[in-house]
Amino acid sequence: MRILRAALAAFFMGGSTAGAFAFSCTVSADKSTVVVKVSNPYPQDTYCTVNCHFKVPGGMTSVSCTKTVPASAQDWVLCERPTNGDDYSKFDSGNEECIKP
Repeated sequence: MRILRAALAAFFMGGSTAGAFAFSCTVSADKSTVVVKVSNPYPQDTYCTVNCHFKVPGGMTSVSCTKTVPASAQDWVLCERPTNGDDYSKFDSGNEECIKP
């Protein structure tokens, strides 16, 4: 729970400071896209999965992305997903799983 609170304080709209990897789950300015970013502090490529959970009218929805992240990448776009007009403005929680090289 402390990690989630720190993450919410660190990233408006969501993110994490857990471990050496950092991620963020944001919505584009025009609200058409969820943008998931991750940073890789290591000098080798690494494989990451990020899950972002949002409260939406009528319940919850999630965006998940998995991809290889380049070495030493900062705020690298892991994926972008369309909102299809849904309201993703209320980030709830998220997590990352990155394989340490």
